[in-house]
Formats: sequence, structure tokens, C-alpha cells
Amino acid sequence: MGGCYACLVFTEHPDGTRNAVLTHYPETEIPQNLAKLRELIDQSEKMKEASIKQVVLMVPGEWVKDPITNEYSFRVQDQQTASLLALTVKAKLGSEVEVRLVPYSVSQMEGKKDEGIFLVYIPPKGKGVVRYRTWFSGGTLGTQEPEK
Repeated sequence: MGGCYACLVFTEHPDGTRNAVLTHYPETEIPQNLAKLRELIDQSEKMKEASIKQVVLMVPGEWVKDPITNEYSFRVQDQQTASLLALTVKAKLGSEVEVRLVPYSVSQMEGKKDEGIFLVYIPPKGKGVVRYRTWFSGGTLGTQEPEK
């Protein structure tokens, strides 16, 4: 990802329809990212009517040392930009959007397998769980279907 911002917008409807859009822009092109998010969401009125609305924001992160406890924690590097992306989606889809912030380390290891990936698997309803995977974490989206 190299310092870029990725935004996955996922929606699911009671009838089982699933929609998703994904943007990926460098930190120097946040206005273009916001414009593309608005454009993609506007192309699908159905996304606005969905019963499940979720966003995964992959954003640059950093280690920060607490001056009192001397313990380190990993957090979003630029909270203002992450919030702006989340607010843009909420402005288009409504306030009931679930937002997941996924900070990642911008330090890359030379030759490390799959460094910087962000994969999304969206099967048809009834054929499996929607899931995403990065080189360091993952999660599920939408309705959780029982294992078969």
C-alpha cells in the first residue's frame, strides 16, 4: 500500500444482493479519492437503500509511545484524512454505516510475500461469507452464514 488509502464500501440487501466499491489513492490525491467515492456510490442507488452498510478503511499507521506509561500502541497516522473518508461515505449512505479503520505499517520489508495486498471475496448470498484479507489481518462483512 506504500502510504496509500484504500476504501472498501460494502452493502447488502434483504434480498441477498451484495454491492461493493473499492478505491485506492496515494495520500497526495485525497480530493480525487473523495470524488471517486462519491461518483461510485452515486452510480448505485441500491447501495443507499441497503440494510447492511460497511466500510473498511486501510490507512497508514504509526507506533506511538505513551509518555506516561512508556508503552507503545499502533494507531492511525492521519486521523483527519481517515475521518474525512468515513464522513464522505456516511454523507452518501447515511449515518448507520459501520466503519472499520485498519491502520497498516508503511515500513515495508524487501521481498516479503504479499506485502501490501488487500483482497476481497464476495460470493453470492448463500454461497459463503464475504471476507477481506490484508497481509497482516482480515475480517468478514455482511450477513454471517452458517458453515455447511
